[in-house]
Amino acid sequence: MIVPGSNLLKKAFKVIAQTPVTWEVLSGTIINDIGMEVKSYLPPAIIKGSVQPVSKDKYEQFGLDFKKVYFNFYTTNEILGVGRDFSGDRVTYNNIQFQVTDETEWFNLDGWNHALLVSADLNNVG
Repeated sequence: MIVPGSNLLKKAFKVIAQTPVTWEVLSGTIINDIGMEVKSYLPPAIIKGSVQPVSKDKYEQFGLDFKKVYFNFYTTNEILGVGRDFSGDRVTYNNIQFQVTDETEWFNLDGWNHALLVSADLNNVG
């Protein structure tokens, strides 16, 4: 019997190939040289997970913007999405930077997270 805390994703990664991505953790905001507040990130780290495209037929169902590209990302890292008063982490996959817009946090319970990644750079997404 599978129970909370058994980390099913970690078990699945024993048979499912993982993809390395670059992860930038949001550290806060700073004031740049011209006095504007900009997001600040920790130095990038390489993490692994499963990157899966969101099918176009799900865009309408979930209210997603057809001018953007979305991926689901499953990882055993504690990734953070956009929330109230903060912008969330960034992930670079296939040389394209994605914003983590939403996460389903199973980390505290089962040791893994699901994140929705979004990029508006349609010209560079395959």
